[in-house]
Amino acid sequence: MIKSFFRDAFPWFFHREKIGPIVGTRTWGDWWAWGATSRCPMEVSSRPPGFGFWGTHNGGEWVVKQRGVDPDYVVPQRPELIVSGHDLQLEKAIELANEALKSYKAILSRPKYASVKE
Repeated sequence: MIKSFFRDAFPWFFHREKIGPIVGTRTWGDWWAWGATSRCPMEVSSRPPGFGFWGTHNGGEWVVKQRGVDPDYVVPQRPELIVSGHDLQLEKAIELANEALKSYKAILSRPKYASVKE
């Protein structure tokens, strides 16, 4: 479930909270936790889905299941370039971050220190 959480839930919540753009490809869409494991006589196990989650924001439909999370910027993973030191997804994310920093305004400023009276 942990791998599934990071693969689907993290980008889903990131997108829902409008934290920033998502770069990459659509996630797999398997965000379900597994239920009890059943064993067959030949030592083969199967795991039926145990639970998932659905939302009121989408008409009561399952969230992420069998669809995944679409990125804001579709950038395919290119293993042959990663081996040579170029990660296109990371490079696009850095480019977007640098662009966002140009117009960034700090939300809070540090307050002045209080004067100390003895």
